[in-house]
Amino acid sequence: LSLAARAVVFYLAKLFLPLKLAPFYPLPPRGEVFGAALLAALAVIIAISAFCALKLRKNRLYAAVWAGFTVTLLPVIGIVQVGTQFAADRYMYLPGIPVFILVGAGCGLAYHRFATNGVNKAALTVAFAVPVLVLSAMTVRQEAVWKDSVTLWSHEIRLYPGKVAMAYNNRALGYAKEKEYAKALEDLDTAVSIDPAYKDAFYNRGFMRQNTGDCARAVNDYTFALLIDPGLTLAYINRSICHAVLKEYAEAIADMRRASALEPGNAFVYFNLGRFYSDIGDTASAVENFKKASGLGMREADGYLRMYR
Repeated sequence: LSLAARAVVFYLAKLFLPLKLAPFYPLPPRGEVFGAALLAALAVIIAISAFCALKLRKNRLYAAVWAGFTVTLLPVIGIVQVGTQFAADRYMYLPGIPVFILVGAGCGLAYHRFATNGVNKAALTVAFAVPVLVLSAMTVRQEAVWKDSVTLWSHEIRLYPGKVAMAYNNRALGYAKEKEYAKALEDLDTAVSIDPAYKDAFYNRGFMRQNTGDCARAVNDYTFALLIDPGLTLAYINRSICHAVLKEYAEAIADMRRASALEPGNAFVYFNLGRFYSDIGDTASAVENFKKASGLGMREADGYLRMYR
């Protein structure tokens, strides 16, 4: 409820002063939930509500706009918390409509009342045009933020340095796509330091290390990811492959069997089990697993079957 109250004022402020827009607004620290920001938010909400109530008999427009804003905001305001974000710019698309209807009506009324001569008309036209031009320029600038993953999450990191683990994780994926693995690994190091329970960052760091040939440290990262989420099948599969690269076949087979228990219909798992068994000379087990892989649609297993028949 505290966060919801703060969100009302946060969205109002962003409507009229859209600065520091971010793809992700992190939740405030628990210690700040009931601080000065909440008192300020409650004061603003009470003041607007009181103004609308006082004007209700003469003009119901203010109450209608305030009700339209708050009611359409309720499903996304965070009373029922979904995800880890405090707010999102897209949540304002619908609630912003009644507010800007009021702004448009106010501009029209001002023009009708004060545009009594050419000078006033020109002055009002300029006064109304300047915010539109400024907001248009800001829109173009904000659009550029969404150019690609590296640009987007670098913008997030500039706004919230060292605070949003997801931003570093996602920028790392962008760097990896551009084959800048050193930068990607640096970002993933930061992500796990911010959130030591962030399984995706551990998994992604393991995957990057695996793909750059550092299987020993990749095994450690996959292990951390599995401690956080023991049902992470991909971590078992990739840790298994790393063990096999390190010639640790007992561990590789054990991990791949855990993966097969989690996903019994995964042909790739049985195919790799077949490979591992063939590497240690267990032909019977290799053929058995290649047959399972082939039966599940892994056509490459057919070649191995022919080798062992």
